[in-house]
Amino acid sequence: LWTTQFNQSFGIMCISGAVASWYFAGPHDGDNKNEDDDIQSKLGNAPLFSSVMRTSLYHMGTICAGSFMIAFIQFLRAVMAYIESKTKDLQGKNRFLKCIMKLVQCILYCFEKIVKYISRLAFIQTAIKGTNFCTSAIASMKLMFKEAALVGIITAITDIMMSLGKGVISMFTGLIAFIWLQYGFTDAETRPSSTALPVLITMMFGFAIGTACLEVYETAIDTILLCFCMDKELNESNGNMKAGAHLQDFVKKSAKKAAALDGKTDGDASESKGKPKKKK
Repeated sequence: LWTTQFNQSFGIMCISGAVASWYFAGPHDGDNKNEDDDIQSKLGNAPLFSSVMRTSLYHMGTICAGSFMIAFIQFLRAVMAYIESKTKDLQGKNRFLKCIMKLVQCILYCFEKIVKYISRLAFIQTAIKGTNFCTSAIASMKLMFKEAALVGIITAITDIMMSLGKGVISMFTGLIAFIWLQYGFTDAETRPSSTALPVLITMMFGFAIGTACLEVYETAIDTILLCFCMDKELNESNGNMKAGAHLQDFVKKSAKKAAALDGKTDGDASESKGKPKKKK
């Protein structure tokens, strides 16, 4: 468990370090060739390799700490699953014990999700600032709470797009497998009798590979979001933000939508409070 989480955390920090280097080399408007050349000179020829070297030399302890916390919670969940499997007969006789077991498992599951999210932000913050795990976790959560409306909208859009992407990749690979199995064999003796199981297995592999590939995009989105929050806090007052004009316009529109949605919700709540209750 620890090894798996360590590998994932190492990948997150390497990707976020390269994306953060790209972001702070900006601004990125994409309209000026001289500007692009200047950004390229700041980044160097191998920004991802530089991020890997930085992570390997300076941040292995942070990765070990964060990945160990996640792995320990996963170990507790595995222990609870083992205990539940060994006490099924007893749980069948005692409904209270069964509810307690389910409640503990639910709490551990939610706690694991929270720790994973905080650790992810801490790894990104460490890749940007170089601070330790605890300092990075506190600083990143403060930034996220400060821009809660923007974070909520971007997270919702990201979740929808990632889910659609995984589904499309899985369905597309299944379609290719079906066409190949159905029409790729001219000889009836070599043609499989049923295509359902091979297509299902292909879709499962496609979903797994799609999830791994889209994880890179999700990490990049989270990194850009955290970089923007940091950039806004430091550079918005002096007008030297590293974010490009397109990104700033998108964020402003998203913030307006969130504010309008909050105002509408508050207005509906106040109207419902002001209306007199009808007598039955």
